[in-house]
Amino acid sequence: MLQETSEQEDSQPTPMSFQFRVRTLFVVTLLVAIPLVGFVIWDRAMDRLFDGLIKGEPGYVTTQEDWPRPLSQLLESAQASDVELGEIRVYCVANGLSSEYAWRMEETEGLLELLVKDLSLSDHTPKAEERFRAQDHLPDWWDPEERANTRYYAANVGGVGEQFLVFHDPRNESIYVHYYDNW
Repeated sequence: MLQETSEQEDSQPTPMSFQFRVRTLFVVTLLVAIPLVGFVIWDRAMDRLFDGLIKGEPGYVTTQEDWPRPLSQLLESAQASDVELGEIRVYCVANGLSSEYAWRMEETEGLLELLVKDLSLSDHTPKAEERFRAQDHLPDWWDPEERANTRYYAANVGGVGEQFLVFHDPRNESIYVHYYDNW
């Protein structure tokens, strides 16, 4: 009987061995958690870095100084040609490694002809998948609707360098320009 009691005492953990197990579990947890947390922090930092490089800072363009170069040149050309520019709304979709802008212009007399000349546009209706690919990222005022009398003009669509896709909607007296520069 005395022997049974001593066997039972040997099989039960002592407070010292229990503490050792909790301590070991804690150390192993730390050894796994620290690299995992480090990886998560590194991954988020890389996401922000690549978003900054690729997208830049998208958003509304509120001043003419921040307009994309082709639109600024169009303004100069319009002033030299006595073509009035109405209201122009500009949105930057991406301005990182590549630049992408969308703007909507109020149609004025001679403006469409000036656009065609200055941007070297041709009368071209692109395939549906090539039209306004950034549509989901644009503000509410960007709302081109295809109708019987609407027309597309384009320059260098799908090529390298500056690409323009222009949509003329005479019913709304609006001209929509999608500009993408991948060079």
